[in-house]
Amino acid sequence: MAVTLIESVEKKLLEVHASALFTEEDYKQLGNATERLLTKTESIRVLLILEDFHGWEMDSFWERGKMAAKYKRRVHRMATVGSESSQDLLATMAHSWTHTEVRFFPTDQLEQARAWIEEA
Repeated sequence: MAVTLIESVEKKLLEVHASALFTEEDYKQLGNATERLLTKTESIRVLLILEDFHGWEMDSFWERGKMAAKYKRRVHRMATVGSESSQDLLATMAHSWTHTEVRFFPTDQLEQARAWIEEA
């Protein structure tokens, strides 16, 4: 999988660009980036941009569950940007991050997603 992580302490934002298949190693990288930000601020926002995304490897579910349990009260908002078929992903993530406000934006609404994630 190709995953790019952009951390901004000033904006309290973790921007994640993901494509192909999310792996266990990708979740570990995401967890490390989340941890680094949360040592500098009480809560963060996550902007997840999906490009040609195909879901998760089965082995990655354990890492996803651990990360959601550890950080769900400290992730204030999460915006997911992707194709219409990615809306199923949003439903899965929203279930994992029950204390997080989660919203889906179609690919052509990236700027609206950025505005929404930064307004709170």
